Amino acid sequence: MVRREVRSELGLGVKSPNKLLKRAGMTRRGEGKPRWAGRSAPSVRRLQMRRLQLYRLIGGALVLLALAAMPVQILALVDPAGTKMADDADPFGVPPSRSKTAITMLVTAAVGLASVTLLKKRAS
Repeated sequence: MVRREVRSELGLGVKSPNKLLKRAGMTRRGEGKPRWAGRSAPSVRRLQMRRLQLYRLIGGALVLLALAAMPVQILALVDPAGTKMADDADPFGVPPSRSKTAITMLVTAAVGLASVTLLKKRAS
């Protein structure tokens, strides 16, 4: 108590426990600094928008990849021998089974649908 009075008389001001904790990067509950501590709101918003743009770019690329691969998988399902003829390494080999082609087509569709969520992601 005496210390506070001396500090206020000297014009040094009294530090509240909250300010001391904040300076140390702690809160009353003992948690650490918030995620964006020390940054202004516009810079945080700018970082969030860049991250959102990156997510949308990755999502768009994956959707385009899935859209390009899907017709090839459908063609391989319909005409496996013709698809195998396009294989330059082994044109007269055994074509892939229908189950393998169907599984590949399902994985391609799953990647395409999952990447749509990246395109629809909203700023928080």
